[in-house]
Amino acid sequence: MGTFDCITTEGRARRGRLHTVHGDIETPVFMNVGTSAAIKGAVSTDDLREIHCQVELSNTYHLHVRPGEDLIYKLGGLHRFFNWDRPILTDSGGFQVFSLAQLRNITEEGVAFASHMDGAHIFMSPESSMQIQSKLASTIAMAFDECPSSVAERSYIQQSCARTVRWLYRCRDEMARLNGEETTINRKQLLFGINQGGIYEDILINTALIDAEQQLLPVDRRFFPVQPCHFVAAAIEPADRPRTGLLNIASLGHGGRTLVERHRDGRSQLGLNLHAALRRHKDVRAVHMRSEGDTLLGDVPKLCK
Repeated sequence: MGTFDCITTEGRARRGRLHTVHGDIETPVFMNVGTSAAIKGAVSTDDLREIHCQVELSNTYHLHVRPGEDLIYKLGGLHRFFNWDRPILTDSGGFQVFSLAQLRNITEEGVAFASHMDGAHIFMSPESSMQIQSKLASTIAMAFDECPSSVAERSYIQQSCARTVRWLYRCRDEMARLNGEETTINRKQLLFGINQGGIYEDILINTALIDAEQQLLPVDRRFFPVQPCHFVAAAIEPADRPRTGLLNIASLGHGGRTLVERHRDGRSQLGLNLHAALRRHKDVRAVHMRSEGDTLLGDVPKLCK
């Protein structure tokens, strides 16, 4: 499991199919975000099936804080925890390295957080992120990384990306170990690498090449809101692997339109098309997505208001 078929292309846009242990994902696809294993707005998993959601995303950090990965593991993993039988991607907690910048301290070993809930001490390393995600038993686990701010100085972004690459090696090794354990719920869990680089094309290209060398199935490009939209790395990313991207389109009906005016590219326009299609059809399959990426993340209830 974990293979990707490129079915057809049009320019740099493409149509593909990702095979996973929990079912196929037809790409391009909109990935519904349920941070704490629940979609905001009282949306049930039956509602997700009705709108033909193919893959849901949850967050490792937030699930670690509550209810905790041990409880979810005892219940049989995320799929049983919230009654979902299709693929799940868990983000690694790396984004919280950015979003909780006032509450964390980064070292080579990992990141120390003060919980946003009660201030409790939390330490997350590449290994512990993989261990948490393994207990969550998601279909796809994200490598632990740092998302540097787009306004950070070049020297800092170089240091940050070099550390993220070192963390990637540790994630890869720990995931391989965990998938070999008999007590692991999903022993076919996939690991997605993350391509960082801020606004610097040469750093983006270098990290994309390193990700490709690791033979990880996909490449995830974090480009908004942490970074401006960049597609320079797409040209060197392997054609036989899916590409994912984080795009905050939950507020397209409001300030999000400024994004499209600022970044006139395929993925930003895709956001507007997706917003319009969801308002009309409430069906992600109705969206004609033309982009260099294969997945987008977002919050359907907000889009459908």
